[in-house]
Order: sequence, then structure tokens, then C-alpha cells
Amino acid sequence: MTSEAGVGLAATFVFMGPVESSLHLHDAPPPAGLVPVDEAAVLPEHLGPLFTRNFERRFALPRDDDKRPELVWWVRLKDRVGVDPMVELLLCADALPPGVMPLMSKTTAVSSMTWIVNLLTPAPVSRDGWWLLRAAGNYAEHGCSSQDMGIWNADGEAIAAGMQSIALFG
Repeated sequence: MTSEAGVGLAATFVFMGPVESSLHLHDAPPPAGLVPVDEAAVLPEHLGPLFTRNFERRFALPRDDDKRPELVWWVRLKDRVGVDPMVELLLCADALPPGVMPLMSKTTAVSSMTWIVNLLTPAPVSRDGWWLLRAAGNYAEHGCSSQDMGIWNADGEAIAAGMQSIALFG
């Protein structure tokens, strides 16, 4: 996508159907110690950018004082009627702030530079529309952060894995 200001988005999509395979590896368990979505504390709606008002968000891990570069939330799109499940999944995938945010001393602007999403299923489904999202920062220097990401459905099945590079403006 471009405008008078220049390039705003460049994207590559690769599509394929299922292929018979003798290899079956499923080593993407959800984080340990999860709080079930029905018991999870609700994030205040006023926290975060305006677009986050389109989601229900809940803390998926017990809160503690140990600051680490990781966020794990339950996320659900508020208005899901008529939304393609793949679109719903990608919308929810972008609802989590960078994993390094808990380490930052002040609120600052951020922007995605690259975002890679590897879908692990041809048809994403989750009970009641809830997705478990995890962002784990593994690098932050000179205004740049890198993180690994994961998405599971409400039953703990791995749905997507990814990586993201984020600009930190502060």
C-alpha cells in the first residue's frame, strides 16, 4: 500500500493446501501456569491504543512483581459476526503490545517494522472466539525490539507462530 507519503505496507502471502506427510511434530505447548479464560482478570478497556477497544482482553498468567519481557493474554474480537475466521485470527494477533513493554519505564509509541505469521492450521477455530496470545521479547537495543510470538486456541492447540520486529520511540 502506498500514498503520497510513500510506502505504508509491503506484504507477502503464501497459500497452500494440506499435503500428505509422514512427519508429525507438535512441539508448541502453551505457556505453563495459565489462568483459564473464565477466571482471568479483565484488562481495563481504556488501556492501550484506540483500536484495542474492538477486543475483549484478559490476563492469561497470574500477576506477579517479576518484570520480564513477556505478555500472555486471552483476546477475543468483540464483533465477530460474519468475519472470516482467518481474518478474525489476524486481527486478534495484532491486539497484543510488544513483549518488552513490561520492562519499559514509561509509555511510548511503538510501530511494527516486520511481522511474520506462520499459520499452523488450515482452518483456525477456537471455543467462544477466545485466542491465547504470547509475545516474548528476546532483544531490545537502539530503539528496536525483536520478539517471538505464539497463538493457541482456547483448548491449547497451537494455531500460529510468529516473529516481529518493533520500533520503540522512547
